[in-house]
Amino acid sequence: MKLPYFFTVVIIADICHMSGAITLNMTCYYDTFSINRLGIANYTIKDLENGLPMCDNIIYGYVGIHPDTYEVITLHPLQSFQFALVKTLKSKYKKVKFILSLGGDKDWEKPEKYLNLLEAGVAQKHKFINSIRDILRKYKFDGFDLAYQLPKAFRQYGNRTSPGSRKTEYHRRQMTKLIENLGRLLNKENFMLSLTVLPNIAVKDHFNVTSIIHSVDFVTVAAFDFSLPQNTPKQAYYLAPLYAIPNVSIQYRQSNVFHVLDQWKWSERMPTKKLNLGIAVFGRTWDTTKTLKDPHMPITDFLNGPAPGGPRTRTPGLLAWPEICKKLPKISKVSKKKYGNYAYRPGFTKRDQGLLITYESPDSVLEKVKMAHSNGLGGVAIFDLTLDDFRGKCRGEKYVMLKAIRENLN
Repeated sequence: MKLPYFFTVVIIADICHMSGAITLNMTCYYDTFSINRLGIANYTIKDLENGLPMCDNIIYGYVGIHPDTYEVITLHPLQSFQFALVKTLKSKYKKVKFILSLGGDKDWEKPEKYLNLLEAGVAQKHKFINSIRDILRKYKFDGFDLAYQLPKAFRQYGNRTSPGSRKTEYHRRQMTKLIENLGRLLNKENFMLSLTVLPNIAVKDHFNVTSIIHSVDFVTVAAFDFSLPQNTPKQAYYLAPLYAIPNVSIQYRQSNVFHVLDQWKWSERMPTKKLNLGIAVFGRTWDTTKTLKDPHMPITDFLNGPAPGGPRTRTPGLLAWPEICKKLPKISKVSKKKYGNYAYRPGFTKRDQGLLITYESPDSVLEKVKMAHSNGLGGVAIFDLTLDDFRGKCRGEKYVMLKAIRENLN
């Protein structure tokens, strides 16, 4: 017997649901500053094109705002060239959405202006919003991402607020209005709007989620960097633990991916399909003053701040995945399915400090993709393409981490 079309659709949909055939979106962050890196770390448009087919959204980081006019500005001379190629790339990769991002801790000139914008008048905020529309039109982007770095701005740029204060509530209201007004304008012109947020925040102190739900297409939670050598030079924790370790202080009990997602999902009622889980493809590093014979997280002894940067990143306390990959065969490693990975070695000489690395691996990112599925999230995001092994120098395969994620999205 031939089934009516309606019942055929229902049956197919039900089979897909029962089999768990849900595909997560893949959002790829692209640090445009990487074009300034030297040697094998220099990230070219060709390298970008090698990764684009595996991405659904590509987020170009980052532009900034002018401290006086609050208009969006480029942050290095080559960005205009990079943005000008968007139109050509869109014609080649028609399924990819190209999104321009603001902030991301890259806007170093007078960073307090991000707070100043929230406190500015209506005219200044309109100028900010209109400048976003103009730059998206100019370079043919598909949308805009606010990587506003809250609450980092409140901690670093003046003692102007505290949790629960009237000033905090004022900033929350102004941030909500800014997102709503920006979303309204971009929606009229068929542009997307997304947010990139830090993990260690009390969501309700900074966002009125109920009010902004309809203004944003998705929110990416950068759920990593729960422990940074710059912030805790004498203490280290997993880079992005999935769950809390038993019998640790409340600081560490709340420093995990599940806790972060729980805030957005339940405390603030964010639709899970609008949440992306951000995954790092880099590692954080500490110098060690003595041999770590049998370390257990959190590590609170024999650490001495950020280790020197690698030959690619040249940033203290940071190693890209290919830099980590080459070190791992030579040092001790610990891998915990629920928490993540770390590796360590003693110093080879009195002048050569030891090393501790907290990092993700192809196996641990798979666990995070599983979590995204089990929590009904809309997608995952990689931070970022330029820190993956985009030249295949370690294992002979390009984009090892991106592929490990992409292959498990279904």
